Amino acid sequence: MQWEELVTDGHVNAAKMRAARPFILGFGLLIFLFGGALFGEYGLFDPASVSLAKNEQQINTRREAIDQVFTSIKLPKLDDTAKAKLAPAYELPVIAKEILSALNDTGKLPEILPIVNVSKAEFWQFSSDIGKIQLLDAGKFKLVSTRVTDEQRQRRYNLRVPADERIWVGVFRKGKDGNWRAYSLSGRIDGKALLDVAGTDRLNPVRYPVTFEKLIPKALLKPSKKQKEG
Repeated sequence: MQWEELVTDGHVNAAKMRAARPFILGFGLLIFLFGGALFGEYGLFDPASVSLAKNEQQINTRREAIDQVFTSIKLPKLDDTAKAKLAPAYELPVIAKEILSALNDTGKLPEILPIVNVSKAEFWQFSSDIGKIQLLDAGKFKLVSTRVTDEQRQRRYNLRVPADERIWVGVFRKGKDGNWRAYSLSGRIDGKALLDVAGTDRLNPVRYPVTFEKLIPKALLKPSKKQKEG
C-alpha cells in the first residue's frame, strides 16, 4: 500500500492546522499587544483627563496673568506734602468695620466715609485724591483701596523721616446667605506688601483668577513672556 493511500482527509486537515498554528498564535499575540498599547494610552489619557489637564492649564495661565498685574503696577509718586495728607494705617480696622456694618445693615456704603466711585482703570492706577477711599462697585463685589502712612510705626520708633507709605485693598463680598464679608488682598504692589487689616480675612487674588479677571481691565491682563513663549 502506498503511503499516500493511508492519509485520509482528516489527517490532511489536521496537518494543515498544525502547520498554521504558529501563525495563528503569532497573530493573536500581535492583536493582544496592540490592544494593550491602546488601553494603556487611552486608559491613562482618557478624554476626561485630557479635558481636565487643558482646564488646569487655562486656570494656571489665568493665575499667572493676575499675578503679573500685581507685580507690574506702579504707584504714582507722592511728594512730602501729599504724604502728610495720608490717613494713618491704624484707622483701617475701624474703616473696614464701618463699611461691613453698613453693608449688612442697609446694603449701602457709609456716607460718613470719604468714598469716591471710580472705574476699573482708575482703581488699579491708585491715583485718586489723597485721603480718599477708592471704590470699585461690582454689585456683590465691592473693592475699596486707600493709600495710608504707617504712622503707628513712626510713633513707636520716634522716626523723624516721613512715614512709610502703605496700601490697603479691601474686598467686600455678599454671600449666598445675604451677609457681607470683609477681606484684605494679599500680595505686593510696586514692591510694597499690601496691608492685612484686623477684622478681615486674607484673600489671595491669584487663587480666584476667574473672579478677578472681571474686576481688572483687560489692558492690564497681558500675557507674560513665559506665556508667549509657551
